Amino acid sequence: MLPSPAFVIEQARVQANLAILRAVKEAADLQLLLALKGFALPAVLPDLLKVADGGRSQLAE
Repeated sequence: MLPSPAFVIEQARVQANLAILRAVKEAADLQLLLALKGFALPAVLPDLLKVADGGRSQLAE
């Protein structure tokens, strides 16, 4: 049994969404920046950082 509350991540959907982000990023010739302040899914962060061009954290607030 999973602990409650729990985030259940469907890796195939994450990869599909990252592919969309990558395609939009390349088609629009833009940079993808990740704001980490409210990021609740650290398990997907390594994959997301492969697509993102950078990130920003407000840890020093």
